[in-house]
Amino acid sequence: MAKQSGLKQATITNIINDFLNWGLVNETGIISGEKGRSSIGIQINHQNYYVIGVRLARGFFRIGLFDIFGINLNQSRFDHEKSTGPEVVVAKIKLEISRLIEKNRDKNIIGIGIAVPGPYFSHEGRIVDITDFPGWSKIQFKEEMASAFDLPVVIDHDANAGAVAEWWIAPNKQLTGTMVYLAVEDGLGAGIIHDGVLFRGAMGTAGEIGHVSINLDGPLCVCGNRGCLTNYASSKYLMERTREELPGYPDSMLREGFSYQDVVRAVKAGDPLAVAMFRETVRNLAAGMINILCAYSPNEIVIGGMISEFGEYLLKVLEEYVHGHTFPNFTEQVTINLSTLGPDPSFVGAAALAIDYCLRQASIFENAIRT
Repeated sequence: MAKQSGLKQATITNIINDFLNWGLVNETGIISGEKGRSSIGIQINHQNYYVIGVRLARGFFRIGLFDIFGINLNQSRFDHEKSTGPEVVVAKIKLEISRLIEKNRDKNIIGIGIAVPGPYFSHEGRIVDITDFPGWSKIQFKEEMASAFDLPVVIDHDANAGAVAEWWIAPNKQLTGTMVYLAVEDGLGAGIIHDGVLFRGAMGTAGEIGHVSINLDGPLCVCGNRGCLTNYASSKYLMERTREELPGYPDSMLREGFSYQDVVRAVKAGDPLAVAMFRETVRNLAAGMINILCAYSPNEIVIGGMISEFGEYLLKVLEEYVHGHTFPNFTEQVTINLSTLGPDPSFVGAAALAIDYCLRQASIFENAIRT
């Protein structure tokens, strides 16, 4: 640890003693150090501290308790209509957080992380707009949540939350370099991390890849631009295009009123309609990913959200379209992977936001012991 941090061994010892007193770490016994010297092994004591993670989406919010390893101990999902006013949803989120805290009074809960759709102005603590879920721009969301609880509340765009989770919690990740987490659902967003630091930009909206245009003559977007990627490469686009083309495919296994899961199953079964619309959507997504390659030069792009349900076939089709459409060196330097954090990486990311914040604030643990 002294070698990696550049600090003196005596300083490391003092810091670790504080961590031991706070119950943040525990000793694991004698291990073999450099040149055969004995050292004391330590590890994070994940059973002493907990955080609450909240994931707000267009039609639901999910809430759960996590330990500081990012392991989810329990979770609940609460659905709402997209027409539901944001005031009602905010009140419900506050209520369920309070209930979860009360239910776990025996646990040392040190923070709350919330992942929200975007764009999200982190410098103002305000959601700019949620497509098909109006009214949020009038809510001072950060202020509303922070004032309701005597705990640190960390809020960020769901793609940023997913990126933090992919960097710190997903197994076998690099500790240096640049990673982009791409969330593809009803909208698109990207979280960018370089050497462990999340890049937000001046207003906190960096990574709004969904509002990069791939067709200047395309349909008008809610942002005011035309031909935005979100209107060509989202799960919503895939569903709309499949519905449009369904009458021309009478032999398709899909029927009127099909669901997104039906499309996933149809693609995996080789249904001609589903495969054609899927490939069209992924071709458009590839155009956006090429923009990411050119703009951020990442070592890795991780794909999460609803689109990841198509699995390895998604990666295969993406690589077909990405390779050969930009400088070869750009594609040679990057790996494209699916998220390994389950069906909702941004939910894990909400907890990761709180864990990351708390681990950077030593006073939180010191005060937790005192109280």
